Amino acid sequence: MNSMELEFRYMESGRWAEMNPSKCPCGGRGYVLSDLDTWHKCSVHGDGVVDMDEEEGMSDAEREAYVAGRKAAKRAMFAEAFLYFANAALAAGLSKAEVRAAVRLEAGPGEHSPAEWVDAADAVAGRLARDVAERAARARGYSCALEREWDNDAREERAEARR
Repeated sequence: MNSMELEFRYMESGRWAEMNPSKCPCGGRGYVLSDLDTWHKCSVHGDGVVDMDEEEGMSDAEREAYVAGRKAAKRAMFAEAFLYFANAALAAGLSKAEVRAAVRLEAGPGEHSPAEWVDAADAVAGRLARDVAERAARARGYSCALEREWDNDAREERAEARR
């Protein structure tokens, strides 16, 4: 299998998708144009999105209804992503009030777009996940989470070498 086939399979799998629309290669639009010059549906943000060929064949009324529906879906997408990261912070041990305060602090003063709120919640959840990983690694005798990852990688490589 050549590298183009591998890249095509990877893009078709959707494993590249991120929950945060700002970090996802599709940008929350539901499709991404790959280096292979083909469109690939996002496994996270692609629900309810028609592909480019279908959109071209729509009448003006159909397109208007579709665009209105996509705007509502985009608001729901940001709400879902925010809740995903807020729930991750709750699972890491913060209370709802602490999550709210941490996200507000991360976002900073002023008005924010839904994307900025999601980015702030993502940053808070990411920091908490790293802290949990660090504590777990130290509890197992490692100096840090990275050392634990290296040890796990080395263990996997040794197991593969034995096969």
